[in-house]
This record gives sequence, structure tokens and C-alpha cells, in this order.
Amino acid sequence: MHDLEAVVDAASLDRFTLFAMSQGGAVAIAFAARHPDRVDRLVLHGSYARGWLNRDLTPSQKEEEKLLMNTMKVGWGQENPAFRQVFATQLFPGASAEKLHALEEQMFLSTSPENAVRLEGEMHRVDVRQFAPKVKASTLIFHSRQDAAVPFEEGVYLASLVPSAQFFPLESKNHLLAGEEPAWLEFQKIFRTFLST
Repeated sequence: MHDLEAVVDAASLDRFTLFAMSQGGAVAIAFAARHPDRVDRLVLHGSYARGWLNRDLTPSQKEEEKLLMNTMKVGWGQENPAFRQVFATQLFPGASAEKLHALEEQMFLSTSPENAVRLEGEMHRVDVRQFAPKVKASTLIFHSRQDAAVPFEEGVYLASLVPSAQFFPLESKNHLLAGEEPAWLEFQKIFRTFLST
């Protein structure tokens, strides 16, 4: 959140619309709650208020969380993309093999194995439930119904915490929307309408 504050100050933004997706939503929520005078509108996609370790997990889900973290520790930096493909497929299950490979390659180039594990661990521990009810900005929340990376129920739960939130489910299994899917067109249409009102 402090990084976001620094960017906003450097850009001399007084009042603006803030868009965030996935784990960026937690940062945006904390920022909007802390700076109600600066955030006019808040738009979130695939976001959540609580990471894995702050949810009521079944024993199987606890094992899954450990397995994902260990998979990342062991395989992120390897030349063999199989390990990263687990994560790419969670984010973009409806993608072509070519798009999945591009995403996997981007993951490989964008961060070291150590940072990937640290970032993932922080995402699993995030908890902004105390900030969400303090958001004053008009808020729009999107979530894909079959999102494999962040459960749909977490998007519904997040929307229940933000007082002014409008929630729109998207008919997609992708955490990252693809330009050719109908959900992307719906997302754009609703987003633009929200900004113009």
C-alpha cells in the first residue's frame, strides 16, 4: 500500500478511479479505506479480502495450499516449465497452449523463485476484512464463476464486506480474462457504464 501511495503522490493524483485485480484488490481496498478523499471509484476483478490461510479450509484444502507452495519452491526456477504450468493453468484454464506458454514464460522472467515463494506466501496470509467496511468509494466487483485461482465465493464474500459494492459474476473459468471470450466484452461494457455514471 505504501508503494501505491508513493505512485499516487508522484503522479499528483487528487481524486481518481482505482482498478485492481487478484491480490492487488487487497492493496486497493486498504488504500481506499485509508484515503477516502482520493479514491472516487473502486473496480476490482478476481479479488478477495482474505488469503488462503485466513479462510475456513478443509483438511484437503490445507494440503493443497502446502502442495502449491512446495511446488513453487521446488520448480519455479527450473528450465522445465511443468511446475509453472500448474500456476498458469489455474490463472488461465481456458487459454490456448500458446497463450499458456507465453504466460508461463512471463512468470519465469518476471521474478526469482525466492521472490515468487515470498509473494505467494504473502498472498496466502493477506487479510483486509477490517478495511473493506471502511471503503467509501463507489465500488464495482467482478468475479468469474469458475475461477480456479480465487474461488467465486471469495468474490461474493468480499462484495458483502464493502458497503457500496455492486457485484457482477462473469461467465468464465479464467482468472485472467481472454480478449476473445464473451465475459471480456461484458466486463468492458459494465466497467465503462460504471465509469460514466
